[in-house]
Amino acid sequence: GDLVSVVVIATDKTVEFKAKEEAAKLQSFANMVVGILRNKSEFLRFVSGSRELLTQANQILKANRFDAESIRGLRRILHTLKGASATFGVYKLTERIHQAENITSEISDFAAVQKTLSREIDDIKSELELLLQEQRSVLGDILDAGAPVRE
Repeated sequence: GDLVSVVVIATDKTVEFKAKEEAAKLQSFANMVVGILRNKSEFLRFVSGSRELLTQANQILKANRFDAESIRGLRRILHTLKGASATFGVYKLTERIHQAENITSEISDFAAVQKTLSREIDDIKSELELLLQEQRSVLGDILDAGAPVRE
């Protein structure tokens, strides 16, 4: 009954972890595409509305007066964008918008917030357009119907 030896088995789970992570990304993408295809007209409104809200955000940021009221307006715009993008499962964009929304809570220096948010809004707009461009093969007929991708 004496213990003579111990066998240790070490398994590298890196490949398995990466495979699960990739599968989750693919599932998320599939869910996004299905949601868009099921709600084409709503998706067009989302794209159009998002572009309009981002334009409004840029107008607020470029205004001569930037104060607490401006921040509240930007926070409302970002919150609306975040909810709309999450509705369609555009989670990468949703996370980016959430980051920008968090900046509006960290008000200490209006000029710094204005500069940072200006970059964030430009990045969000670019990310929306990149999403549409990358998915053009899937979304082509939807985009061509009423929301052309801006080159």
